[in-house]
Amino acid sequence: MTSNSETLNIIEIVRRQFWLIVAAVNVSLAGAVLYWAHAPVWYESRAKILVSQRDPGLATSGQQSGGEVVLNEDILANHMEIVSSRRIVEAALTSSGLDSLPSIVSQLRDDVDAVDYVIEHLKLTRGGDGSARDARSLQVAFQHLDPEDSQAVLEAVVSEYQSFLGAQLQSAMSSADLLIREVQADVEAELKEAEQEYVETRVNAPVLFQGEGSSNVYFDRFRRLNEELLDLQSQESGIRIRLEKVQAALQEYEKRKTQTAGSQDPVKEGFAEGELDLLALIDSDSLERLGMFAGLQIGQARSAEFQASQPIRLEEARAQYTTLLNLRSQEQRLRSDFGAEHPDVVRLQKEIALVEKFIDENAKETAVPWEQQLGPEALIAAYVGFLKHDLASLDDKKRELVVLAEDAEKQAKLLVEYELKDEMLRSKIDRQQALFDGIVEQLRNLNLASGMSGYVHELLEAPQLGEKIWPSLPLCGVAGIMLGIIGGLVLAVANDSLDPRFRSPNEFENVIQLPLLANVGQLNRNRGIQSLVSHSRSMEGEVFRSLRTVLIQKVRAGEIRTLGITSPLSQDGKSTVL
Repeated sequence: MTSNSETLNIIEIVRRQFWLIVAAVNVSLAGAVLYWAHAPVWYESRAKILVSQRDPGLATSGQQSGGEVVLNEDILANHMEIVSSRRIVEAALTSSGLDSLPSIVSQLRDDVDAVDYVIEHLKLTRGGDGSARDARSLQVAFQHLDPEDSQAVLEAVVSEYQSFLGAQLQSAMSSADLLIREVQADVEAELKEAEQEYVETRVNAPVLFQGEGSSNVYFDRFRRLNEELLDLQSQESGIRIRLEKVQAALQEYEKRKTQTAGSQDPVKEGFAEGELDLLALIDSDSLERLGMFAGLQIGQARSAEFQASQPIRLEEARAQYTTLLNLRSQEQRLRSDFGAEHPDVVRLQKEIALVEKFIDENAKETAVPWEQQLGPEALIAAYVGFLKHDLASLDDKKRELVVLAEDAEKQAKLLVEYELKDEMLRSKIDRQQALFDGIVEQLRNLNLASGMSGYVHELLEAPQLGEKIWPSLPLCGVAGIMLGIIGGLVLAVANDSLDPRFRSPNEFENVIQLPLLANVGQLNRNRGIQSLVSHSRSMEGEVFRSLRTVLIQKVRAGEIRTLGITSPLSQDGKSTVL
């Protein structure tokens, strides 16, 4: 409500003070026209320069990165500072004799010389207009009181700027070229030194080393020898375990044989079973060697001498066993007839013992030689000998393999050392080569940039004769109207604030601090009271009826006895009290 009231008040002020505002606008507009007619005329000469850094890589890539865009923006800012610098402006004015122009001298003050004046009136902007606002260009303008002098000053500044860039670029290129060539010579010398070291290393390397990609023959040999050594250790472990088992079985067999030595029938007491258990310990590989051993023994039994004496030995053995069988038969018959304690039975037992002892003593002479040598015990003894011989052979071979493996390991490490050294030298050469190529590329770019002047600073638009820019009648007119409106509003508000008259019922109510019951508009004085009677439906009549409705109850109750009637205008007369 407050905002609306203030808005309405301002509108009311404008409505009431409209002619005052119009008068202020007219006066201000007249003053603007007078200023336009008598103000000094300013002219502006313009030039446009293309400023960009030459980048040979841009021709191949065709686009700029974000960092390059920022770099170009910085370049434009630097060139703007160069153009407006005191060094450039002073050199331009001095070399052209423009510092003594009458149009410039007339504008100088005690604290402003010709150079400061020109710098102050130089205007620099970057980019173009419209869609070309991102162009890498500078717009240089100089504002002055004389059109020809403004053109001459701007031409001198632009010419000095281009000369300065050329001189600075030539100096920078010469220093950079000298530095890069020194670095190139150093890198080239280091590259040749690394290549010579690589050649000497390859010459002194073993014949089996063929450089990158070649296999390590000694390492392969070392791996094979270790595999053979592991295989021998596995074989040795197996043979040692079998030997321990056979020796333990032989000890058990000898123990059982000792316990059953007094038996009359050793076969029935279990010796055959023990011998079979011993034979079962022989592995399949050793059976072939035992077979060859038995074949040699059998070949000895088949000799001519052995075959000639064989009938005699067989006949003696038959006679001995026949006598033994007859004696045993008589012993059994006498034992069944007379008993075991009979003297004849005892006598026969003694004879049988003597015959058995005789047979045992002559067994070696009558027995077949290969049968005596190829018994179970002989086979097991031969098997044990084979195992011990195998262990000794494996031990000798293992010692030989250990020596060969140590030599192969030493040779493999030496070859690995050559491989690592070769790799390091090749890496060093690659790095030096990459560095050398980079320096050569930088030198090529530097030469190319030097040939293209490093920067593009082409004059796209030469300085023209100064054009009038001030005073401008449209701008002066608009400024006069705006100042008139502002001044008129200020005067209207001030005049309205100084007016003491009531302009609304609210103002009247706020002043008297009493409630306002009704507001009667201006009455038609020509008709007088008749206007209230004959026109009962008029606005004035409605006001009096509303007043009567509000007061009737309080008048009847005696709460109101006096009414004041007045007018907000002083010329309407005095107030009336009823």
